[in-house]
Parts: sequence; structure tokens; C-alpha cells
Amino acid sequence: MRNISGDDSLQQDMDEWSHNPLNPLIRLGGLEGALDSRLDGVAPSAEAAPVVAPEEAALIARAQEGDQDAFAVLVRTHQRQVYALALRMLRENETAYEATQEVFLAAWQGLRSFKGKARFATWLY
Repeated sequence: MRNISGDDSLQQDMDEWSHNPLNPLIRLGGLEGALDSRLDGVAPSAEAAPVVAPEEAALIARAQEGDQDAFAVLVRTHQRQVYALALRMLRENETAYEATQEVFLAAWQGLRSFKGKARFATWLY
């Protein structure tokens, strides 16, 4: 099966990657402490960092104009995390792989709705 970024090896990469017991995206270990941390008394910075990194913002803008190569870079950047989430939810490699493809197809079709008010990964997930 060929994926949206044109990389024929994605299925093999995803299978090998998902079977790695040390993969922190598949294991949820360590997140509990991060979720429990508190920022009481910490004032937000007067100059907040941009929500989307400039390099990613440029790729998104190009992809929104129809540049498939720019979108392919976004796919390669986020495909493993999307796959890991799908695998955790669906618990089956092929189904997770297909869901990952559907996510990126939907992202391509709805990319114009991305306004940059959140991180691209947040919008994607």
C-alpha cells in the first residue's frame, strides 16, 4: 500500500517501530507525573512564543496553497505520532495504518481550516 507522502516503506517502518517496547509514544509511562504537575504562581510570559514554529508555519502555508511536497514533509514529521495514537486506540497494526492514512487525507482536505491558533499537531490529532 502506498501512503499519502509517497513512501512505500511506511508500513514496514510503522510495524518495526510499533513493536519496539522502548517506544515512549506507545508506552504511556511517565505521563502521569507530567499530567499532575502544577504551574501555580507562574505568570505567563509577556512575549509568548509563537504557537507554530516558523519553519512549520511556512510548510503549512505552502501546503494550504496546494504544495503537495510541503504537505509530504508535514506527513513525515507527524506520521509516527499519529500512527502511535491510532495503534493505542485500535490495537491492530493494519487498522492503525489505515486510520493514519485517513487522518492525513482528512488533514489535506481540511488544511485551509487550520488558522494557527494551536499547534499543528494539536489540530491534526
